[in-house]
Amino acid sequence: MKCFWSDNRTEFINLTMNLFCRKNEIIYKTTNLYLSEQNGITEHIIAIFFEMVQYMLHVASVDLCYWGEAFIYAVHIHLLTATSSLKDIVPYKAWTGWKLNIFHLCIWRSFRLAYISKQAQKGKLKFRMVSVRLLGWWNNETKEYRLEDLESGGGKVIVS
Repeated sequence: MKCFWSDNRTEFINLTMNLFCRKNEIIYKTTNLYLSEQNGITEHIIAIFFEMVQYMLHVASVDLCYWGEAFIYAVHIHLLTATSSLKDIVPYKAWTGWKLNIFHLCIWRSFRLAYISKQAQKGKLKFRMVSVRLLGWWNNETKEYRLEDLESGGGKVIVS
C-alpha cells in the first residue's frame, strides 16, 4: 500500500494510525468530513460489495443477520477476480504474492456435512458429522470454513 485515504472521522485520525503510516512509508490523506464523494473509488467498491451482498442474501433466502458473513465472502471473491487496474494478476496475488488457488470456493450458504473432532463431540462413539451451511472462507493460514450448524437449532456458527 502506498497511499491511504479516509474521511476525517476519528476512527483513523489518531496517533496509532499516524505512526503506522510513517513507519510503513504510507501517504495518509483525508477528505472533508461527511463528503464521502471525494473518495469516489472507495465508495464505488463499497457499493459493488453491497450489491453482491444483497444478491447473495436474496438468492440464499436467508435472514439479514448474515450480511456480515456475506460481505466477508464477497470481498474474498473480489480479491480472486481479475480487474482492469492490475495487468495479468488478481488482487489476491498482488497483495500476498501467493499463487492463486480457487479450489476452496463453494457456493455461499450451500448445504454440507462437517467433521466434528472427538474432543468437541465428547465421545468416541458419537456421530462426528453435522449438517451445516457454508458462511465463508475463514482465512488462508488455517484453511478453515465458517459454517452455520443446522442441528443446534440456534444458528450457531462453527469453524471447521
